[in-house]
Amino acid sequence: MDARGLGDSSRPETGYDKDELANDIVELALHLGFERFSVAGHDLGGQIAFALARSYPEKVESLAILDVPLMGMPYSELDNPWHFAFNKVPDLPKL
Repeated sequence: MDARGLGDSSRPETGYDKDELANDIVELALHLGFERFSVAGHDLGGQIAFALARSYPEKVESLAILDVPLMGMPYSELDNPWHFAFNKVPDLPKL
């Protein structure tokens, strides 16, 4: 789907926060007849997927997120979180 403001979707003045975007996904899924569904998110889409799972746990059958910064995690306090500073998180393996 195109999230609001992207691709061919509408471009409203407001509603671009993670919770509103997550709500858009739930409304679409329900409209398509899905009561429960799997959710996957990559990069900043992972924050939307996480918000969806947090706000609608009864709707989420499974959750997969990849390359996503989650606030409150150790790397969120780093000076340079771009690419989420995986090389600076001590418990990740060094290649």
